[in-house]
Amino acid sequence: MDDIPSMRRFDVELFITHPSLTPTEISQALALEPTNFHCVGEQRRTPKRELPGKYCDTRWRCSRRFEVDNQRFHDAIDQFVAEFLPHREFLARVRTTGGRTDLILQFLGDGYHGDSISSTTLSLVSSLGLDFAIEVFAEQQARPGMKNIQVVDGAQNCVYDIFQATDEEFAAIFPKGQDVAFIDEVGARTDADALTSLLTQLWSRRIPKRDALGIHGMLFYELDHKKIYYPTRKDEEAVNPNRSKLRA
Repeated sequence: MDDIPSMRRFDVELFITHPSLTPTEISQALALEPTNFHCVGEQRRTPKRELPGKYCDTRWRCSRRFEVDNQRFHDAIDQFVAEFLPHREFLARVRTTGGRTDLILQFLGDGYHGDSISSTTLSLVSSLGLDFAIEVFAEQQARPGMKNIQVVDGAQNCVYDIFQATDEEFAAIFPKGQDVAFIDEVGARTDADALTSLLTQLWSRRIPKRDALGIHGMLFYELDHKKIYYPTRKDEEAVNPNRSKLRA
């Protein structure tokens, strides 16, 4: 039991999606600043670079971090939900004009959580028109069945770390049959929030190279000049600039 953290963290979040409202309008209506957001019509981007296309909707997220020394979380949810009761009318308008509102409980992998949410609280959540979502980051460890992705970027201090991905995450990064990917191309075919969530989980699963049983894919950052060597995005089909095979 010594390896179980004494404090357990979790986040409670309000997540709003809307086809036309701006983040500023949402923040003003709720009298809150978002943890992160993007606005409909803005350029799509990852934390490192721009991506093709514009955002098709506005996404606004307000997150609160809680730390407890036990398994319980109902008090935090009660506290968070109560804060939005005065804004019931606005949240209803978000939904009736084509938006979505979610209450998200996010566990961060610090150990066991178990609790009951009262029917009173669930009634309040329903009265606010909030869908209830749960996200779980499992404890990170090497697990059979995971695929190993080596990340290569243009930084001078790049150390070619390897990260473990689930089958679903691997498929999102590498289309069927491919094992080479460039982050701008991944971003172009993946929703920005989904990509951020995927990469957040991937970065939490670094595995020492000595423990990795093979490399199943390579993900390149800021190395567009490498694309010419991987026209099929398959490592074994790498070519020279004159299109001759790089390997015999």
